[in-house]
Amino acid sequence: MNKITIDMFPAKNGDAFLIRLDNKRNILIDMGYDDTYRDYIKDKLIEIKNEKQCIDLLVITHIDEDHIEGAIEFLKENGDSNMPNIIEIKEVWYNSYRHLQFDKMKVNNISLFENRKLEEIKLSNSGGSKKEVSEASPVSAEQGSTLAGYLYGLGYDVNRRWNSSFNYESVNLDNRNEVSLGDIKIYILSPNTKKLNRLSELWTKKLHEIDIDFCISDEKIFDDAYEMYMKKLKQIIDIDEDMDIAHDMKEFEKLVQGEIKQKRKDRSDSNGASISFILEYKEKKLLFLGDAHEDIIMENLNEYMNLGNSLEFDVVKISHHGSIKNNFKWIEAIKSKKYLISTNGKRHGHPNDEVIARILQCNDNDKFFYFNYPLDTAKSLNNIKLKEKYKFSLVVGDGTSNVQIKVGDK
Repeated sequence: MNKITIDMFPAKNGDAFLIRLDNKRNILIDMGYDDTYRDYIKDKLIEIKNEKQCIDLLVITHIDEDHIEGAIEFLKENGDSNMPNIIEIKEVWYNSYRHLQFDKMKVNNISLFENRKLEEIKLSNSGGSKKEVSEASPVSAEQGSTLAGYLYGLGYDVNRRWNSSFNYESVNLDNRNEVSLGDIKIYILSPNTKKLNRLSELWTKKLHEIDIDFCISDEKIFDDAYEMYMKKLKQIIDIDEDMDIAHDMKEFEKLVQGEIKQKRKDRSDSNGASISFILEYKEKKLLFLGDAHEDIIMENLNEYMNLGNSLEFDVVKISHHGSIKNNFKWIEAIKSKKYLISTNGKRHGHPNDEVIARILQCNDNDKFFYFNYPLDTAKSLNNIKLKEKYKFSLVVGDGTSNVQIKVGDK
């Protein structure tokens, strides 16, 4: 039996991972789109429940729809947090509006005008109608539209299951940078207060556009409007990667043998606030980078190393689906046996060939690349001479079933 088994689900251009440990603990990281949950994750959750286990931790790394839509669908079906229909979730990590850092004084209640404006922001990207969203009513399948809305409506806040490891405040390494779940240790690499403040500033700017004296409060309408606005803003400002990607052996050889440069860095504030971490269990180490920015990753990998820890990992989940804007310096700083790339390649040109080539340049140990879809990149890498020369193997999913990664035999 393996110490750790990771399921990487087909999530289109998104992320969805299930980590199962031999101590019967289970950690779910992001849930892709709604059909990711329905078609792939749900049966796994039922299987875990039938084994008399639960999800000990659900991590929703950040607000983008390719990470949270499946979680919204799941929470809708799972129902009350204390009487779940499918499976118990002991704790959820997710940073909503109220977990941001705000300098402005909060009021108890906002005006009818301000409430109406927040409803308009919420509805502008929900596809719903005003009849469907009543803040006074319990969350239901018909009314729910946001992840935060379900977490509130289904009792994850009052039942102390939401960010409880962080004293119900933000998942933020400035609040707490190490969490223990029994014999599992989790070291937080991102976000920090600075990264969360960037999102806070975006939201505050939007409110000031409506009214320079717009009041803020802890009313739930803020969470819904904030989440909808951030998802819509992401769609507007997201910039495609360069699409002129070469997919043949000779071009990969040229890349590996040449100088690779990082032309741009990821500037998305929602990605910057992504939760990323190191998981340690029985001398095995997993590095899950979410969609995090590389500056904060490097800063905290160095902090981790300064504590006397090695930067050799058994598994690395590559940041932001293999975008070179998020993956460059850390590649030469660490060593890993297994690299996970979650994307169907149909958005933004992910993964960038330069990221794969950079790993081949910097890691001369035997290694595996895991893809959950049969990408052109994977096909071009599937060359005997190339694999022998650069000491790598491939595991390529068909895009219709999960890819399983096993770590450490007993």
